[in-house]
Amino acid sequence: MRYILVLACVLLSFPASGVAPEKAPAKAQAVESLLPADAVAYFRYDGYEPHRKAYEQTALANAMRDDLGEFLEHLGMVIADSVGSSLKDKHPEQMQKLTGGWNRLMEYLWRHGLALGVEARPLPKGANPLPFIDVPARLRLTVVFPEGGLAKNRKILVPLLDLIPESKKKQVRQRTIHEASADGVHVAWWQEGRHIVLVLGNDTIEGALDVVEGRRPNLASNPLLKSVTRFNDYETDIRGFVQIQKIVELMRAPTEGDGKLAAFKDWVARGLLFSQLGLTSLKSLKFHLGFDRQYQRSTVLVDVCERKQRSGLARLVFAPVHFAPAELPPLPPDSASVRVSQVDWKTFHDVVKQVVGLVGLQELLSGGIAPPAPPPAKDGKAKDGPAAAGLGVDILKEILAHLDSTLVLYNSMSEGPFFLGQAAAIKVKDEKKLAQGLEKLMQGLVKVSGIVGLQPHKRTYHGVDMVTSSFALSLPVAPAYTIHKGWLVIGVFPQAVKGYILRSEGKYKVWQPPALVSEALTLAKKKAGPNSKLAAVTVTDPRPVMTVGLSLLPVVARYLGMAGVSFDVSKVPNAQALTEWQFPGVTVFYDDGDSWRWESHSLIEVPGDWLFLFAVPTFSGVF
Repeated sequence: MRYILVLACVLLSFPASGVAPEKAPAKAQAVESLLPADAVAYFRYDGYEPHRKAYEQTALANAMRDDLGEFLEHLGMVIADSVGSSLKDKHPEQMQKLTGGWNRLMEYLWRHGLALGVEARPLPKGANPLPFIDVPARLRLTVVFPEGGLAKNRKILVPLLDLIPESKKKQVRQRTIHEASADGVHVAWWQEGRHIVLVLGNDTIEGALDVVEGRRPNLASNPLLKSVTRFNDYETDIRGFVQIQKIVELMRAPTEGDGKLAAFKDWVARGLLFSQLGLTSLKSLKFHLGFDRQYQRSTVLVDVCERKQRSGLARLVFAPVHFAPAELPPLPPDSASVRVSQVDWKTFHDVVKQVVGLVGLQELLSGGIAPPAPPPAKDGKAKDGPAAAGLGVDILKEILAHLDSTLVLYNSMSEGPFFLGQAAAIKVKDEKKLAQGLEKLMQGLVKVSGIVGLQPHKRTYHGVDMVTSSFALSLPVAPAYTIHKGWLVIGVFPQAVKGYILRSEGKYKVWQPPALVSEALTLAKKKAGPNSKLAAVTVTDPRPVMTVGLSLLPVVARYLGMAGVSFDVSKVPNAQALTEWQFPGVTVFYDDGDSWRWESHSLIEVPGDWLFLFAVPTFSGVF
């Protein structure tokens, strides 16, 4: 994730002509003093140079000294060339200046990093949003390039800023501003003391100038920033926050309708929807990335409502989890990921039912079509529940009631490449009744869907019943499940289910958690309060995925070459050059009562389950 964040910030710097360097003061102005106090999001990257000693101790540093560093450098050049090729015809002179500019830009970022803040405020009545996307607010992104005003750094940054098309230079408040506007988007940059400030968005730059001149409060006065900067659990080079509550309030604001009644309906519908998506239970997100001995470390903290006050999908964080390796199902020894968590199936059923039902309610409140009424039963009375939909089974009473709370999600490359090796194991209370309920569900699904290939087939494998099915050719999966020795195991393909049955006989190797799990649990528990409960433990081993991925990458690179992308196949690392330094990473997830906390130890940071926790409700809310 570290490289994704840095790369994204690099690309932000691409979007007016060079000027003579201004005389920089002897003392640099604090970077955060150039960002607005009411920013809804803040990101700061220090660069590696200030943390070189801590970085050099990590396993990542060893991998970078092998083939990984050369590969990432080449990948960056390929991306830069791809971006530059679209500008070469329109701006040949500027592109000539950028020869070798990518490497110089990366060197600048390694030394100084960057900082950014995002402002969002309601649109004035009657204002038009961006023509190419419907946004509910005025947005302004302010990027600060620390020490960018020094002569040696200007030689790196100014040629990139020169790429802004049709930029005009003008004097504003005794500053030389380079500004361009197109399709409602404003882009401007200028030198502020020792730094360079870049502003872009569908809002004017006057607000950004008010911040740097002290007419508006700056970020240094924001309590969230003070909370972020107090963090000292380990040495960090990346940190920031997102004010989720403010963003949700902006998204909830009603659009201009045909009148007050339409606006009120829209406001009610959005409020109900965001509540059931769990977004109204979230307050703010704070994150830190850094180094601790051989590990890349990350801490993500989300402030939430107390457990009893949470609504919708926010209620689906269940705790506590009893993590006992000896009590887990026999997992594949080459598992690329294992996640152990807990589910209250009745709450899960109720929340999903409410969210699905709310979709129809929102349509009704927004003036759409009301959801269809469930078909009446034989006695003429309407029924509530899954059986009313024609499935012929009460999912809550005949299936979920027979499941225990332990849920194990795992993935094995030997049982399916990448996500196709995904499987789930759920502890079972009553195997016989669960089997009967699932059989009725499968028959109901075939009846309702009309998909012939979905017809379940019961097979016997090593004396154990296994149910298989398949979809049409458009879906390259063949789901299967078995109920055996206290576990319901479901796989994307039958191979995952077969693997479980084989290992349950005790004759085959099974997965063993690394020693790092105990260390991570101990460290996370030290920060736990009296209301803290363990919610999940995730172990991720990048070696299987990395080995398969790197073995296929040369083939992909050849196809890219035939498509006109200049990619040197010889730059692709040998898998052992990376896997030699790799080890399983661990993420511990705690529900602290008033916050959710993820603590990770890994070789290379990757987006954790905290990202997916917000992706689903956030994108649902946007759409």
